[in-house]
Amino acid sequence: MFLTWIFMPKLCKRFLSKTELNLIAKFIAVFMISFDIGDDFIRLYFGTWDYKTDLPIHLCGFSIYLGAIMLLNKKQLIFELVYFWGLGGAIQAILTPDVTTFHTPWHAFSSQVSHGLIILSVSWMLIVENKRCTNGSLLRAILITNLMLVFAGFVNYLIDSNYFYLCYKPNTVSPFLIGDWPYYIMGMEIFGILMMIILYLPMKYLGKQTDTK
Repeated sequence: MFLTWIFMPKLCKRFLSKTELNLIAKFIAVFMISFDIGDDFIRLYFGTWDYKTDLPIHLCGFSIYLGAIMLLNKKQLIFELVYFWGLGGAIQAILTPDVTTFHTPWHAFSSQVSHGLIILSVSWMLIVENKRCTNGSLLRAILITNLMLVFAGFVNYLIDSNYFYLCYKPNTVSPFLIGDWPYYIMGMEIFGILMMIILYLPMKYLGKQTDTK
């Protein structure tokens, strides 16, 4: 998967025309949305789809659809959000998945593919479109993420769900998930900000920052 994230965009940028690159970006965008919707139908077929867990009301769920939109319109703010949300959330989901949601082999497969597609969309924008985070992007991402927490908390209240793990801890191993509710939420907040800071550091290293579009 790692080789796909790096070498596919590099090879495409080197050997394909701008028109062909745009066509591939559109194909990836359509495939991302189609795969996510198809996954919902397959879960319905298995009888495991649940509106309390399978709505796209979490960072990776948002990132799938925002990533597809980003590939189509290449907007700077959307890139920044998908960069922080997608890389931060998808890398964690691949390395430390919540196995309690893997009811069948398909669930494990679809989780890895969907998160891999998010990372691919970000690497495409970094390598092919030469996108970079702008000044203030880190602060914007932190503020918007916390606004999403408020939205998720409201949804959780309405449908008795646990989006963003605001109601109880996920079944994963993490040194930042300390204590019971609501104390572990502070650990998640600190970890999330640290992850965003770590992800922002390469942007400073990569050189010139792009202007917001």
